[in-house]
Amino acid sequence: MNTHRIEYSSYWVAYFDLLGFENRVRSESTVRPTLEEYQTALHEIQCKKTEITSPKWFSDTFLLYAPDHSEKSFVEIDEACQRFFAHMVRWQVPLRGCLHVGNFYEDAEKGVLIGPALVDAYKLAECQDWLGFVLSPDAVTRREQYGASGDLYRQYDVPVDHSESIERLDALTITHPSLHQGHCRPHEWWMCLHGMENDALKVIDAKSGGHESAHAVEAPEEDERNRVLRKYRNSKKFLLHLHPELAQFVQGEYGPIPLRNRDVMGRIRDTSWHLP
Repeated sequence: MNTHRIEYSSYWVAYFDLLGFENRVRSESTVRPTLEEYQTALHEIQCKKTEITSPKWFSDTFLLYAPDHSEKSFVEIDEACQRFFAHMVRWQVPLRGCLHVGNFYEDAEKGVLIGPALVDAYKLAECQDWLGFVLSPDAVTRREQYGASGDLYRQYDVPVDHSESIERLDALTITHPSLHQGHCRPHEWWMCLHGMENDALKVIDAKSGGHESAHAVEAPEEDERNRVLRKYRNSKKFLLHLHPELAQFVQGEYGPIPLRNRDVMGRIRDTSWHLP
């Protein structure tokens, strides 16, 4: 039997978890937009000459990684993660993610990706109880050693573990103008969040309504509904934390209303749409 020697190296590793993916893959009509937006975001990353290895996508998981832990690789993969996350959320593809640095091994020919860095990035991404992107504590330490900019991040008590638990982490401020050339304002991000929440709840309601016995599924479906509501409530809290002025928008005539993808994006492109 052949044995394969594995030698870890220090890599930057980013892990993204696509939320609600199980429901999206059930039909071509729902999975196609996700695939198209992923490919568009991927193209934007690959257009730039970087050390980032070709991103991997399997099931509900996206991976980006760079084959060293240098400052140059950090700047490149951090920017790629920021733009990937912002692009997907802007087009109402909900996800959460984490950038970590640590020991990792890849064998592209055999399709092998393993190591503590991947495990740690996975754990910190999937424990977040919201839509968000964070840097791991190790990634922040390495960034500070390099003296690299952290302007797009804000220290925040990130909700974790599907409970009232929190962890102080550097969270991406998705509303930062540099992520979208100033064309997508805070209230428009709010509308994106609300649109995704509305779509997720519709799926849950449709599933529960499709059973012959509503009583048989009432408890688990209610749990799923509460989980979705909590994730989006936590996401909106962070947005309000960054932009307290959004309170007038939320309570005003342009407050949360059910919108589909094209409706939201049509308003985002309409530069005449302002806060009341």
